[in-house]
Amino acid sequence: MSSSSSCKPIADKRETLPNVCAHFGSPAAASPQPHTSGNITEREKNVATEYLSRMALDALDCELKIIDMEARHRMSAPVPVPAPTEKSAPSLHLIPKHRYLGVMGMTEILTAMQLLGGIGSSTGNDPTTIAFADVFEQTFGFSFNDIYDRQIELFKRLPCNLTKTLDAMKAALIKEYRRRQAAKKEKDSNGIM
Repeated sequence: MSSSSSCKPIADKRETLPNVCAHFGSPAAASPQPHTSGNITEREKNVATEYLSRMALDALDCELKIIDMEARHRMSAPVPVPAPTEKSAPSLHLIPKHRYLGVMGMTEILTAMQLLGGIGSSTGNDPTTIAFADVFEQTFGFSFNDIYDRQIELFKRLPCNLTKTLDAMKAALIKEYRRRQAAKKEKDSNGIM
């Protein structure tokens, strides 16, 4: 690697063949008369080839310098080493073969949330199905095995069974709402008397 060569973009070195030949001292191109015959001499071809070869070598030299600088930078920068810790188990877990919240129930919830589109990723784009699945798996300590296969199974269901888990969630919310309303009514009626 030559340290005296400068790393300039190749686009800056675009020159015409007569200028290239004049740069390398070709007597044919150094003459003030332009070529009118359209024929290029063997000397001019050799000069142009030599010039292009030098440009390619300069470009390679620049690339090697950049790679060397990156390598030195990586070696000098301290690499953070995470402390060796065991992966902590999630505090929540999915009860195996639960009536509504099995793997297929979680697939139903995940797919519905993804289709609603109200959740974004750190990149600002819509999160991928795999990203959703990873979050669910880490949070609830289970595995979809292949989320795409689970979604295929979900959409093979009959329409009346398509939202089994979501229907159960809705029923649970309505039941809790009614229980709270009844408790509130009872408290109000006991307080008035």
